Amino acid sequence: MTELQTPKKQLYARDRLFAEIRHFVSLQQELVTTLSTLHNLPPHVLSGKFPRQGNLTLKSEEWRYQVHGAGILFIHSTTKVKVDVSDHLQAPELFSLWRLVWYFGSLRRTGVKMIEKALGRQGEALEKALAELLPILEEAGKIEQVQFIVSDSDGHLHKHGTFYQITQQAKLPN
Repeated sequence: MTELQTPKKQLYARDRLFAEIRHFVSLQQELVTTLSTLHNLPPHVLSGKFPRQGNLTLKSEEWRYQVHGAGILFIHSTTKVKVDVSDHLQAPELFSLWRLVWYFGSLRRTGVKMIEKALGRQGEALEKALAELLPILEEAGKIEQVQFIVSDSDGHLHKHGTFYQITQQAKLPN
């Protein structure tokens, strides 16, 4: 692995990464809200109550969507940027490692370079690099873990994945 930059530049790169994560969360919320409005359904019932694929317009830009499992994959018609809301449609303000891997991967070289600069080295797989960076952003007070608890048909509670959200402090304007 190759070291990339000074600590000061790495801090700046982490701020840029966090800004892109904020953009991702905002985009994810807007896409789910737009699709929900388009089909006149609350987000938590989106995955099964409308066509399994289709198109929508967000801010004059075309997106395709495709329902899969418990979620929806959105793909920008021109740039091919992907937002995979893999589950928990009722909480589009949350994100997971998996959602970020899809998003940053779809940004192609731009996404990879952003991750490499924030990590301070090259050569890591995207998922491994993001898994290393999320705790750093959490420690910096920018994101926080949210445990999603669901109940099964017998009423037993089960942890259902680790999700993150932007902290209230980080939502404040700079």
